[in-house]
Amino acid sequence: MRQRYRGLAGLNTAQQLAIAQVTNASDLAADFGASVAAFEEYCNPEPFYETARKPLKTGQQIPANIERTEHFAAVLKAHGCCRIEDGPNFDFRYVERELVPARTTGVARYSNGEDPRRLIRFDLLLAGELPILSELKLPKDNASAFYALIQLLASASELATTHQRARLWQYYSHYLPDPRVAHFDLYLIFYRFNFRSKPKAAILERTDRLAAELLRFQEIKTHVRRIVALDSDWTGGVEIIFKKLFSHSS
Repeated sequence: MRQRYRGLAGLNTAQQLAIAQVTNASDLAADFGASVAAFEEYCNPEPFYETARKPLKTGQQIPANIERTEHFAAVLKAHGCCRIEDGPNFDFRYVERELVPARTTGVARYSNGEDPRRLIRFDLLLAGELPILSELKLPKDNASAFYALIQLLASASELATTHQRARLWQYYSHYLPDPRVAHFDLYLIFYRFNFRSKPKAAILERTDRLAAELLRFQEIKTHVRRIVALDSDWTGGVEIIFKKLFSHSS
């Protein structure tokens, strides 16, 4: 899954669309399963991010405009429970931001020789009926819905093992449903999605179909219950408004 993710880095929207159109769900599911298996022996009790990083802004310090992930996360955290139009059972609460599933400190190298500093992260850890891994795409981001899906699958494959679920529970047991005994949900969240961009709209449509197909495969549905895409908007108040773009369940 890392190879698929890195293969999309730096590509423009048209190039991402071309790859999305030829991506086969069965091949993607097989790669996901192989990534989970490859990560099975990884065991690490460290936190998923640098604990010394700056905390989120609160109260009057929250920026008036959402321009970065931490701005979006600060509003989510301040709001509490986030409700989804046309999807009441998709509601969630903010837990944490920018987690790195494979974060490993010290002198370490993976069995394939890969440098552990070249890591994949996902933007938001949320708590709904299940633990939710979420990728946020802002208007300035070149990355598409397909890119977000691949990034989430890569992250999920590195959190799906027994050791990693226990690690997640170690740090977030007070905030999450128990990830040791449950699936994950994957949320693709867009902030003011640009429907006027024909390539991005085409990628969203293709990602919608691909997500539905993926959840038919055992490699995916063993670990992922639902794949959801949401659009969002914020006008400066407390609440971010969410609208469902698509959802598929295993």
